[in-house]
Amino acid sequence: MKTIDSAALAKILNTCMPSEDMARFLADNPPSPHVLIELVRDAPVPLLTKIEAFEALTPCSPSEPEDARSAVYQLAEHRRAFEEATTISDDEFLCLLDCCELTPDDEWDEDFSGAFASIDDALAWIAAYYDKPDDLDPSIPHWFVLEKWRQERGNNSRRTFTNPYTFYLIDDEVCYFEKNRFDATCHRWRREHEPFSDLNLRTPYAAGDVVAFHCRPFTEEYVAVIVEPEREDVTDCCWPQVLYRNAKGHFDLCALKHLVRGEAALHRYSPLYNIRRLDDPANEANADSALLEAAALLNGSAEKGRELWNALNDVQTQGGGRISDEALRQALSFCSRSE
Repeated sequence: MKTIDSAALAKILNTCMPSEDMARFLADNPPSPHVLIELVRDAPVPLLTKIEAFEALTPCSPSEPEDARSAVYQLAEHRRAFEEATTISDDEFLCLLDCCELTPDDEWDEDFSGAFASIDDALAWIAAYYDKPDDLDPSIPHWFVLEKWRQERGNNSRRTFTNPYTFYLIDDEVCYFEKNRFDATCHRWRREHEPFSDLNLRTPYAAGDVVAFHCRPFTEEYVAVIVEPEREDVTDCCWPQVLYRNAKGHFDLCALKHLVRGEAALHRYSPLYNIRRLDDPANEANADSALLEAAALLNGSAEKGRELWNALNDVQTQGGGRISDEALRQALSFCSRSE
């Protein structure tokens, strides 16, 4: 596999990596073309932007048209999806669903908003919806799902409806899609899956860094402390390890890269797309005193980070996956005494 040239890399990072921290770091530490294909594919950006990025990646990616991990394959799939989203025949229609933020139990509200003969009609409805602030709580992130339905006629002249594509809109742009297939055994439509995992990029953060990340509109922004950074030049999906207060109010110790969100089963919206280091975390509106104490204790020390991780992992294991405020402060006190 060829390496990507600097101009193509800059274009991809400028259009598909919203995080300035990550874009700057990756410009100096270029991922392989294979990883860049995943970065583009799952980016929370419009399909047309992804198509242009895949075009830039094609010269340095294997050209096997049947390989889902190749730029050629993804380029063809995204072009087809864009055509399916924007071309609606007389026997087809779009069903629009209005969704809002996932709850702490990973459930979401989903309301039927209407059926439309074109994507422009659906977008006009969305625009009118956002013009009515009394009907939309600005504190709750919303996204929209467009299901494409097609009328089919069998040999017995009976009409049936198929659902070949589902599209996911952020704001008023189609950013993700799913291809669906009919499972005759179960007599139901199923989503097709591709062989991708959570986005695995190296990150520029050190132990004790306080970062903010989000996967809007699927989640709100969270603040976390980097407990264990990546180990030297090893890229591992389980590092860095972060500590943050989740939507249920208790602390989680987990792998940052696995905090993916999103309704689309095919796509994994990574927090790496919208992550930033907080230069003055104490003055942030959502500052958390316990996290600030953890950051001060670690202060760039990977060794101290491993020690805190071991202590908190024991707490989390014994506490049924939860770390309370009291347990966190006890772990911080124990680690500070060992200095």
